[in-house]
Amino acid sequence: MRRSSVKLAMWLQTLYCGFCTNVVITVCTSNQMFATIPFLSSLYLDAIFNPWDVKYFDNHMRLMFFLVEYEPEVMFIDSKNYDTLIQCINTVNRNNREENIVSPRIVTFGQREEVESFEAIVNRNIDDEELSKFAHERIHPMNIAATMFTPNGANYPGKIYMRVFALTYPSNQEVPTMPTGSVGLWHGSFAWTFNVVLMLRSIINRVTVVKFSGSTDENLFGAIEKFKVNWVCLEGIKCTDMFKTDFHTHDLSSVKQVVLSDPLYKQSTYELLLENFKNTSIIQVYSISSEGIIAAYQQVTVDWLTNQSRGPLASNIQIKILDMQTKNPVNLHVKLNAEPPQGEIFFKYMFKWCKPKTCDMRHCWNYQAEKDNLDKKAKSAIATSWSSTEDYGYVNSNQELQVEGRKKTLIKYKGAHIAAERIERVLHYHPGVAEAVVCAMPNKDDGQHPIAYIRKETGIEVTKEEIIELMSNHLPDKYQLRGGVHFKMDFPYLPNGRIDRALVINTERLTIFVIDEHTL
Repeated sequence: MRRSSVKLAMWLQTLYCGFCTNVVITVCTSNQMFATIPFLSSLYLDAIFNPWDVKYFDNHMRLMFFLVEYEPEVMFIDSKNYDTLIQCINTVNRNNREENIVSPRIVTFGQREEVESFEAIVNRNIDDEELSKFAHERIHPMNIAATMFTPNGANYPGKIYMRVFALTYPSNQEVPTMPTGSVGLWHGSFAWTFNVVLMLRSIINRVTVVKFSGSTDENLFGAIEKFKVNWVCLEGIKCTDMFKTDFHTHDLSSVKQVVLSDPLYKQSTYELLLENFKNTSIIQVYSISSEGIIAAYQQVTVDWLTNQSRGPLASNIQIKILDMQTKNPVNLHVKLNAEPPQGEIFFKYMFKWCKPKTCDMRHCWNYQAEKDNLDKKAKSAIATSWSSTEDYGYVNSNQELQVEGRKKTLIKYKGAHIAAERIERVLHYHPGVAEAVVCAMPNKDDGQHPIAYIRKETGIEVTKEEIIELMSNHLPDKYQLRGGVHFKMDFPYLPNGRIDRALVINTERLTIFVIDEHTL
């Protein structure tokens, strides 16, 4: 892997006359091990790694949007997608008559007559002496290492700028535990933020990485058994139907840690994880999605299920919570049994900066320097400014972070802010609810009412009356579904597998408008 990544880096240097800083290198392939090579090369050269999910090629409009948004200068793609990419590039440029806004250098995984192949580049004959002379750039910790759309996003755009310091940030090194020689597995492309950090940590710690083909749970359990996997990282959305597969035929005893990158909607799934991974530590992680930084994590236990907090804050993160009305900070020190004030969650980094006289990191800008080369303005901007997580929540009496939902999905009912995700979690208590989306329905008297769209679980009956009763038994009056309950056969989905909330809302509003017009 090292030889291939160095060869590719040298090829890129030749392409850009040795200066590759901020060059956007896009990678989109179904072979995640191949994708690792351009990832490492981009790190060596201080370029910007831009991973795409292969599902992006299923939607030409989305693909053209990404081309315009990122303006990639080099693209590594599977050869089968070459024609589609060229078609989209030509369409984008044809609609912009003044200049070609997209003109990347294309490299294919697999042979195409029209362009150079990845295999041809990494299989070039370069002697060991020349390879040994290659040295990577000194990279400023504030530079952007990778950019992508957030995998936790409910709709696009939700852009991430992962800076160099995020790759080695203390909290990102704590979960999962990676002893040398261990075997780790995760299912997700580089377009999943956590993957970038996991892959780099695995290489540094000399960990064996298992990337299994296919997307079924049978593949997952089979891979765990075959390779004696020690730790697994999963996206919450991948766990929903995990135990519908007959996993009892597989030996999963090698697994010592399961890390969940985002919360599960169904409490029953947490219960199944605890039941079937009894000798395993199950960790729920809370990340600042826009930065790729783990802000908090908590071990999942039977007692934890009652409150499902995100855990105490990581030592290098500070937070404050602003009241949604006054925009003033709320008191984070809440008495036991008192209702904590809620609001928008903001964060700030805590850094201990190195000094030229003491820095022992060979490739740091301050290594053996005569003066501090880390820009004071950049340090001040990143370490003193507060940024929004775009989440809504509070800190409980145990000083643990509790996230109610996303700020943009809040419903304003009579001046109160209601988290749609909190209602959705309760809806999933019903075994007949497979998926649910809650959004705001405008109301002239109260401002907004919660309205629920539900897809039923196959073979299980559920009625509106049961849903209304469920809500009244578990949530206060302001959370009740005054906008109504509607059942749907299916939902539109984003490439990350999540429901496209924006499309659901816009489609349903249009349907209601058409019905009202017809009634009139």
